Amino acid sequence: MEKKNAIDFLLYSYFGVTTDSDWEKCVEAAIMKAYNDATMQGAYNALIPKGNDDLHKKSDKAKKEAATLIKTQIKELFTTYSGSFCNWHSTLCGEIKNRYSDVKSENTLFTYGNAQKWVNMTIKYICILDLLNDYHYYRDNIGKHIKDFHVPIDSYIIDAVKAEPRDDKRYGEYVLGLTSNVTSWSKWDRPDEYKSYQKNIRKEVQQKFVKSPIEWESKAWIEQAEKRKQNDKQAKWDSFFKEKNSQE
Repeated sequence: MEKKNAIDFLLYSYFGVTTDSDWEKCVEAAIMKAYNDATMQGAYNALIPKGNDDLHKKSDKAKKEAATLIKTQIKELFTTYSGSFCNWHSTLCGEIKNRYSDVKSENTLFTYGNAQKWVNMTIKYICILDLLNDYHYYRDNIGKHIKDFHVPIDSYIIDAVKAEPRDDKRYGEYVLGLTSNVTSWSKWDRPDEYKSYQKNIRKEVQQKFVKSPIEWESKAWIEQAEKRKQNDKQAKWDSFFKEKNSQE
């Protein structure tokens, strides 16, 4: 099998695109995949009662408006935008939240935490697709902004920020070791709380690893996911390949 065919299969399985796909389609695929990351399970989708059709309709309307907004702003960022990335990010997250202002019950359902995850994961996926798809015009400006990109905050990254290094060499290489205890990322609804957290991550990453936060995040996320899921993965592996004890 040719390498390109192998990459295309994996890309299509994950994003629904290939290395030959139109770049606009790739951006849309990144936005859709990132939305799932930002809203899955109790992060947002499960908060809307199944029988509340009115709220579901409002949520679908907000999702479409926000997705179009992200697509427009991403294109501006990577083509004509010359201002501060942090300002661009803050404004976009605020506007996404505004789209969901009518989607509410007793509490805010779609938070600033959801918005940052949607935007940051979209950018991360675009960076990945950028490496594999040559038919686009974002590449130069991706390189221009990559040091400024924010870390997508989720529970794995929160663990990586506060975890202490371990003797086991498999884990601990990318943790920051900060004593920072925070609430669930999807419950964050104050921009200042998010900005402070990103600032602390950036400071520690640059001091300890001398690399951009988004590059640190990719390794740290995998490390924490492996650490958290190792028992389940081993049990699944054993169910296929480990011989049962004859006395069982």
